[in-house]
Amino acid sequence: MSNEEHVERKLAVILSADVKGYSRLMGEDEEATLHTLTAYREVIDALIYQHRGRIVGTAGDSVLAEFASVVDAVRWAVAIQQQLKTKNADLLTGQYEEAIAAYQRALSRNPNFLPAHFGLAVIYSEMGREEEARAEVAEILRINPNYSLEVARQRVPYKDPAVLERTLANLRRAGLK
Repeated sequence: MSNEEHVERKLAVILSADVKGYSRLMGEDEEATLHTLTAYREVIDALIYQHRGRIVGTAGDSVLAEFASVVDAVRWAVAIQQQLKTKNADLLTGQYEEAIAAYQRALSRNPNFLPAHFGLAVIYSEMGREEEARAEVAEILRINPNYSLEVARQRVPYKDPAVLERTLANLRRAGLK
């Protein structure tokens, strides 16, 4: 390499993100999963640009982004977790009617979509609508006769132990063993 040649170097942070359980969700209800992914991608993409990033590529449920600094990438990661947690918190913040409507729309497309029955059982139990909660648990067991509180404990993606225990308590009240 001669002294006249100049090599331009660029420091960047490459971040890759995808949806946990995407293949399983697609298998359970492709239309609802794609609808949710589209809504979440709008949030994800906007936050990438807000944090001085750019989208390098996407494939299915994944996004590859470049950030000019580690600080921007970390701030984006924190912001996206907060935003998606907020979007997922309808149940936990008492926005029950909105969550019920969303689950019912999913069930209108796929009556065997177990996560929607799960969500409805928890919400109805939380609201004291025990008969409806028990009906949703009956649907869960019709779809998967081996479903139990232990299976739910292993599959429920809550990191906060208090939220997990609250969810399991609601399912127990609804008759899941």
